[in-house]
Amino acid sequence: MIRPLHLARPVLLGCALWSSVAVSQDTESAKEAEAPSSTVRTIVMSPAGVTVSPAPSARFFNSFEARNPAAAEQRRQQGEERRAKLRAQLADPKQRTQLVAEITQQQRSANPDLGAVLRLDRVSEDKLIAFFADEQLAGQLRDSPFTAFSAVGETSQDGRPYNPMRDEADRYTQRMREIAKIIGTARLDDFVDYQQSMGYRAQVTALDAQLPAEQKLTLAQRNQLTELFYDQSRRSHVDLIGLRHADAFVLTSSAEERERRLHLSGIAFNERLVAAQAAADRELLERATSFLTPEQTDVLSAWKRQQLDQTREWARTRRREAGLGLDDKLDLLSDEVAPSPPISKNLSLAISLTVNDTQVVKQLTSVRGGSVSFEGPEGLIVEVRPYLDQDYLIAELKLFEKGRSARRTIGQMSGTAQLIDNGKASTYGAGSGSMMVQGRKGYAITWSVSGTYL
Repeated sequence: MIRPLHLARPVLLGCALWSSVAVSQDTESAKEAEAPSSTVRTIVMSPAGVTVSPAPSARFFNSFEARNPAAAEQRRQQGEERRAKLRAQLADPKQRTQLVAEITQQQRSANPDLGAVLRLDRVSEDKLIAFFADEQLAGQLRDSPFTAFSAVGETSQDGRPYNPMRDEADRYTQRMREIAKIIGTARLDDFVDYQQSMGYRAQVTALDAQLPAEQKLTLAQRNQLTELFYDQSRRSHVDLIGLRHADAFVLTSSAEERERRLHLSGIAFNERLVAAQAAADRELLERATSFLTPEQTDVLSAWKRQQLDQTREWARTRRREAGLGLDDKLDLLSDEVAPSPPISKNLSLAISLTVNDTQVVKQLTSVRGGSVSFEGPEGLIVEVRPYLDQDYLIAELKLFEKGRSARRTIGQMSGTAQLIDNGKASTYGAGSGSMMVQGRKGYAITWSVSGTYL
């Protein structure tokens, strides 16, 4: 079972070259777990990867082509037509000048605080904006992932085993080297922090657009609101830990029953999201009053209320689609939304982590559900925290990069494990999760976790 936990991901400055694409998680069933001894219960973890800048899987796209050859061919033709049109525009000097100017302005509008936050002079800021514009054009001229990866074999050009995620990490690392040449290595940490906040800065920009001229946000207010929006997103998702769809996949259920449970579980998830968002909004508004004017706070309050109303209406629509009233209980799910109980026993966790082709294997002890940390390859700090959800264990894994003054969170994901009684077979075998995360460089990561009660 693979599920993302927290999707507040870095937005890479609107560049098409780095925009996210669909990704396949190649989770393969491992061999049957050996029968544990009579004194332990074994936990088999099926980890989950949250992709920050996903690298497509060749096998996924080959499979897509095999199942949908006509659709794949149509996609290729449409992509080539778009690229041919763009190449023709670039070949005409007048159209090229106009196109480059438009893309440059798009990048400047998408990054209104770039120079101020990074403390850049106008020349350096212009060079960085031009770099982003070049990236966007290069991305538009490249083959789509469906085309570029479907024809790739099992070996990369350098002779190494084919690994598109590692190749994407290498490209990102090279990108950061080019950016460091423009802004200086000393500002690279500031750039990574700015890059990670781009999604929230876009929200602040949208809010600022609703304010009258005399109430526009200052740079300090924009920075403070960006931090609040990030924290709100984190808090909104933490409360959702423990809500899982495991019961929807019981193999003994009929297809209709599994579909019904999935639908009800989705409704429960949406309704918990509404409650979590409402609580986070209240706290955000309380904290924002310390640096916003009353007029700015009123606009922010109305803006957040509109967003919450949209989320609430979506949840109600899902109920109506299921033929349920607003007060009808969601049967089969009453226990799923209960708070996760504490873990009363110690756990021995075996963790395998590979970063950019370097692997480490660690055996760590979690004391009654406490987090455990270790230093992984490439200097990454890894923190693992287990949670209990009915008969399942959820492992939350966070990745940190050492910044200039503190560690920086660059990746977060979770995996769900079935608790196995002695002598009983596992419904879910051990598997592998993968992702590519970004900080000062790119990290192609695969991981797995298994454990036993001590």
